[in-house]
Amino acid sequence: MLAAVEKALGGRIPVQRFFDLIGADFAENDNDLCIKNKVFVTSTKDGEQRPTIFTNYIRANDSDSHTDAPFRPLYDFETLHDKEMQFKVWEVARATSAAPTYFRSFSKGSSEQYWDGGLCYNNPASVARDEIFKIWPKMMTEHPDVLLSIGSGYQSTDTKQSQDTTGWWERITGWVPTPGGMKMLETLKRTLLKNMDSEEAWRKEAYRYQQYQARYFRMSPECKVSLPELDDLKAFDSGMLESLAEEWLKESHVLVETLVRRLFATSFYFKSEQKAENTDRGREFSGQIGCRFLDGSDDLVNFLEALQTRVKVLRFRLEETQEYLGGFIDEALFDTMKKEKVFRFDIDVFTVPKEFRTFTIVLESDIRGKFPKTPISGCPWKLQEAAAMSL
Repeated sequence: MLAAVEKALGGRIPVQRFFDLIGADFAENDNDLCIKNKVFVTSTKDGEQRPTIFTNYIRANDSDSHTDAPFRPLYDFETLHDKEMQFKVWEVARATSAAPTYFRSFSKGSSEQYWDGGLCYNNPASVARDEIFKIWPKMMTEHPDVLLSIGSGYQSTDTKQSQDTTGWWERITGWVPTPGGMKMLETLKRTLLKNMDSEEAWRKEAYRYQQYQARYFRMSPECKVSLPELDDLKAFDSGMLESLAEEWLKESHVLVETLVRRLFATSFYFKSEQKAENTDRGREFSGQIGCRFLDGSDDLVNFLEALQTRVKVLRFRLEETQEYLGGFIDEALFDTMKKEKVFRFDIDVFTVPKEFRTFTIVLESDIRGKFPKTPISGCPWKLQEAAAMSL
């Protein structure tokens, strides 16, 4: 599925690069916060069955990990300051994938026992959203530009096969429960399966942010037959999984295209160059549109080429007044930027009328429908925060 997205993005830039750069403007100066690829994985602690995460980064403010914090967070943050206890990548991989009945739990030295992260967070989209604001507390929007959740396929309720609880428990423990223990086991089974329902977790997360659904994307094929077991390697040889993904991509081309446009547009951001001025009409801004792909990089050239294959002319417009900002990016300017490996697009003074508390800059093409208007990164800006940006 990611290969299809990368192909739509021009085929020369890994999709991860678009996410590496999101939020870059909001990082602190601490070198530990400037790692390009910020990665976390989930795991489950054996003792309290508490979810936890391992990361390759530190947070800007890690106050909720302190023992004297006023409340306990929904999940723990593994901050192992003892160098001998710091996990290697393969050890984290073991800790996050220790699925009961398939693998033993994992521990290192005197650490706790860790189980598969999917037992508590089989879809960690809510954790990802939470971590964004702990890494970049100065982010000026309440929602990320893009949150992409990729699943490994699911079965709808109609196609799920009911599994006998007795057999399920016997497989996990090796013994058959007494009739008196069946009710408790049914409850345990329902709770465990509910926690591991990644689609239900996504529906709940998406429901909370219906107003901002254009920012949230889920890619997970529905399987109308029984999904293979975790250890069924023959499923790879049969081509079933590949066919499932290909069929889903055919049916979901609109979703993929919408995601691609969003990634293109949010690669641009507005940078105010001087303090905003209050006037009788409203608040005046000036500055430039920046690009998250760095000047002098091949990524910038590849990005501009991918855009140019889709549209001949691009423009930026203030949504509140329908005013075009600056000139336009035509083929000649595209070619100049690629040759010099520099992106620069200056914006003259524009005014946000008094009646608006926010403003949005959209990217659009000269041909309606070719590249429908899509907000650039950080929109909508709150006027107060945008003014602070220019100080």
